[in-house]
Amino acid sequence: MNTKSDIYYCYDVKDSYEVVYRGITNDPKNCEKQHKEQGWQFTHINMSSKRLTYEEARKIETIQLRKYRLGHHGKSPRYNKAPDPED
Repeated sequence: MNTKSDIYYCYDVKDSYEVVYRGITNDPKNCEKQHKEQGWQFTHINMSSKRLTYEEARKIETIQLRKYRLGHHGKSPRYNKAPDPED
């Protein structure tokens, strides 16, 4: 049986229509609060996946970030600072 900490989701933080962060979480209800406490400027958060394992969520996050960079001249969303884990 999966516990809450075993279940992950991919999500996007957006400022209007702009994606400003792509990430994964095992606590969707706390995501918005954490990012606001970090001082991030955004309008909403979209959960973009179903329930996933950690490994599945990381794989999807990596793919989504690569696709984003391809469409944005190699740049990551505003608050994604870590390099691509596959690079």
